[in-house]
Amino acid sequence: MTRGRFNRIPFSQQISSAFAVGQIHGYFESNPPDEFFRLMALYIAVNALFSIPWAVPFGAADVNKMLRQAQTVCEHYHGFTINVPVWYTKIA
Repeated sequence: MTRGRFNRIPFSQQISSAFAVGQIHGYFESNPPDEFFRLMALYIAVNALFSIPWAVPFGAADVNKMLRQAQTVCEHYHGFTINVPVWYTKIA
């Protein structure tokens, strides 16, 4: 569930945090369970890490883009000391 749908959500969030939050809420039709965020953090971390060597054949510009993306992901999770990204907002 989480990996296929949300491991690339940082790209949506880059454009609009509100849109990324809406993707999550729309999928769950409400606030997601806590377990979702632990899994999403794991899959996003793995995706960010492996995107770097993936980009190598495409050149330095793409490698640098993936490095910046990985840095941003780390910032959104405070170095992965939190499970819920800083850009996420709950439905009241």
